[in-house]
Formats: sequence, structure tokens, C-alpha cells
Amino acid sequence: MNEWLQRMEAAANDVFASMLGVQIGQADFDSVSGSVDLTALVSLTGTPEGLLEISCHTASAARLAMLMLGSDGPESDDYAKDALGEICNMVAGGIKSRSSSSEDRCRLSVPAVISGKDYTVRTLKATDRHKLCLAFEGRPLQITLELYRGSQLEAGI
Repeated sequence: MNEWLQRMEAAANDVFASMLGVQIGQADFDSVSGSVDLTALVSLTGTPEGLLEISCHTASAARLAMLMLGSDGPESDDYAKDALGEICNMVAGGIKSRSSSSEDRCRLSVPAVISGKDYTVRTLKATDRHKLCLAFEGRPLQITLELYRGSQLEAGI
């Protein structure tokens, strides 16, 4: 496992354990794309520079919202989207803090959330893609970090 994947997994494990009180683990799902319909995006600017995506099924995002809010029942879809966006933001922050560059050289955007299955995220710069598939309560949680070429060198990789 490369250094970026290790950082991604460690950041995700920390967020899920500390914020939600649950464990997640690596998974080997054959096809994640058909089973996810929400994707949260956070841009990293500075060093490193890129895009973090976390994708899951709406039911998983709803469960994240319930754990974050401490509620027993389903909330609105907006809560699920907000929860996934916040989790993505916290994982991005965890990846940023594990970078060897100083934290003031990397900024995070406000999270954005995409609903639906038939879309493609494409950046306009060449990227190196690091993809990690985890299991959250038996469902896939896909984390993808696209780093713009050259930013890894500046980030101490």
C-alpha cells in the first residue's frame, strides 16, 4: 500500500472512530460504482493540491447522519448529504495533517455533494489517482484522492 493510501485509511479510521464511534475496514468490493449514489467532494489547494471524493449509498449516508446527530430514526436527505460532506471534510483534514508540508500551505474547500449514479468527475489537470474501498456496516465506502501531478513531491512524498 502506497503512502497516500495509508494516509487516507488512517484519516478515515480516525474520523469514524472518534466522531462516530464505529470501526471501518478495508474491503474488496467487485463493483462499487453501481452501489453508490452520493459523492462528497473537497478540494485541496496549495501543497498538496487535488480533490478528495468519498462515495457511498444513500442509506450509508443516512446512517452517518444518525450517528453524528445521535438520533434513532431517519432524518431528511439533506442531513445525510450534510453528514457525508462533513465526513469528507474531516477525512481531507486528516490527510492534510499527515502531510509533511506545513498545514498553512494547504487549504480545504467547502464540501460539495453530488446525488445520482450516472456522472463522472474529471479534473482539468493531470492527476495521480489513489483509490481505497472500505466497508462501513457492510456497505462500500469508496475514498478517492486525485493529486495533481507534482504536488506529491512538494508534499514530501
